[in-house]
Amino acid sequence: FTLYADLHVLAPEDKTVMKHSFPVQMMKGKERMRSIVTIQGFKVTIPGEYTLKLYARENSKAKFEEVSKSYLMVQFAIK
Repeated sequence: FTLYADLHVLAPEDKTVMKHSFPVQMMKGKERMRSIVTIQGFKVTIPGEYTLKLYARENSKAKFEEVSKSYLMVQFAIK
């Protein structure tokens, strides 16, 4: 079956700096899936902790639910 996913990247001030929607093909009988997502780029506005939130839904009429949250620490290095 197919799930529909949205990936949101939030800057440290909770402003959304990127959204990406994509389908996820689930194997029959499986409840979990591992995959690697390649993010082509998003706007880094300030140093700090950026939040990556993954939302999923089973069909186009269902409501998206948050299924995962990860963090990315960004620091600026000036030489």
